[in-house]
Amino acid sequence: MGYQVKEVADWVGISIRTLHHYDHIGLLKPSSVTETGYRIYSDRDLERLQQVLFFKELDFPLQRIKEILDDPAFDQKQALRMHRELLIRKKERLEGIIRTVEQTIRSVEGGFPMDKKEMFTSFSMKAIEEHQRKYSEEAKRRYGNERVEEVEKKTASYPWIRSVEVKRVNPSGSALDLPGKNGRGEGARHF
Repeated sequence: MGYQVKEVADWVGISIRTLHHYDHIGLLKPSSVTETGYRIYSDRDLERLQQVLFFKELDFPLQRIKEILDDPAFDQKQALRMHRELLIRKKERLEGIIRTVEQTIRSVEGGFPMDKKEMFTSFSMKAIEEHQRKYSEEAKRRYGNERVEEVEKKTASYPWIRSVEVKRVNPSGSALDLPGKNGRGEGARHF
């Protein structure tokens, strides 16, 4: 069964123009185009679109998403598991920031100073690393050391995982600005 571009755009909540752009850059090609020029998307195309949106939610650039999805080593099941893990981390981080905002509001409204450590708790890389350690321990209890190590080894070889690792080091999600050969901060722009 096929779905026209307007139908897909309505389901997803994106514009027809966005779908046309994805087609133009080769990120999401429709399975077929009618004689009258209508793009027709298959169920498989919709699965790819879902992956695109998952990666976009994690702030990956479109070109990088295309490279990941076009990689013959791409494993959809593993990618879905990783999306889930990263989205849970993102949610937990945002919940921490919301708690800090709420504490700051109470502090401002109450006219009392906020504990300096509490002001920055949700921005702490130490807290993020602690959460990752706990997640890894839980996964090992649930699935066993061998299985977790196997998955970690397998996923570490995916080029897109390295992009995620960079985001772990630079959680703002912005491109890293490390000194490059020219000394102008272009050392890690490829991430």
